Amino acid sequence: MLKKLSLALTRPSDFGPRMQVSSCYITCKGRLLLLQNAPCKRFSGSYGVPAGKLEPLETPLAAVLRETFEETGLLIDSRELHYHTTFFVHYYDLDFIYYVFVLELDTPPKHISLRPKEHSTHLWVSPQEALFLPLMPLAKECLLHIYGEDLIF
Repeated sequence: MLKKLSLALTRPSDFGPRMQVSSCYITCKGRLLLLQNAPCKRFSGSYGVPAGKLEPLETPLAAVLRETFEETGLLIDSRELHYHTTFFVHYYDLDFIYYVFVLELDTPPKHISLRPKEHSTHLWVSPQEALFLPLMPLAKECLLHIYGEDLIF
């Protein structure tokens, strides 16, 4: 049976993860870094945070450091990175574990280095503004959980 799209903080009884993903919610002065998927990528034109699959034997922390560097060129000091939460994601016929890390920068990076085959551009927006952009599936739900008390309408 095809499962629906859902996000949970506790492991569902029918959950069978086939992969794990680490993500990095990077903010600077209240602005969140979002990357726009390149035209050749799945979910073309949609925005999301730096994220990617864990490699075999890789920890969630090692994966988020690697993926953030690969997708943005930013070298992050792991001591500045904070684990936030883990989501259990049903994405139709795929279950996966989604680790959320957050990083607050004091000064904006001088340069974000994107891979053109993966991302076409980047934006710094408030988490509230992000809710009105075309986002990756379940990204809105993640933003509401992570920044909920700060999202005033």
